[in-house]
Amino acid sequence: MDAPPSWRDRPMLRQRSADGRWIGQTHGQVQQAVRRVSAWLQGLGIRAGDRVGILSHNKPEWLIADFAILAIGAVTVPAYYTDPEEAVTHVFRDAAVSLILVERGEQQRKLAGLED
Repeated sequence: MDAPPSWRDRPMLRQRSADGRWIGQTHGQVQQAVRRVSAWLQGLGIRAGDRVGILSHNKPEWLIADFAILAIGAVTVPAYYTDPEEAVTHVFRDAAVSLILVERGEQQRKLAGLED
């Protein structure tokens, strides 16, 4: 899973900041973030085969979460950020997710219908 040494310092992800500047993350930084999130997930008890939901706009954190889930052998269950609450809760209930990683604000409010 290690990026080749020649790639470690090369840009991998970019996103626009609130002031309009582009901020980048290198392969090495993304790799480190994936490892941290993987360790955190495992610390929460997520294991290979478990299903983990993601509800967020497209952003670097989504990709890092997806890679971290896959790195421990768990299964990513994405829900579309444009879907209404009923569709989102249906997807996560139907998949019997163990955990949901959700963007704060509007996306988080869509989970109000879920009990756990």
